Amino acid sequence: MNLRIAGPVPLPPSVRQAGARQMINHRGDEFEQLFAQVRADLRADFQTEQELLVLNAAGTGGLESPLSN
Repeated sequence: MNLRIAGPVPLPPSVRQAGARQMINHRGDEFEQLFAQVRADLRADFQTEQELLVLNAAGTGGLESPLSN
């Protein structure tokens, strides 16, 4: 068997520190503020005033979503 995976790779200290942080509650205020900022940044990146739909799925989930709904 020949398993071809990436790694090990060097990680900057800032990445290691971010990975060691306590997870945030996805139903809490901190996540709500973070997600609002992410959506605002995405609207700026895509140069739109419209609301964005953020899907938590692989690319095929994005393709299947409009078909199944």
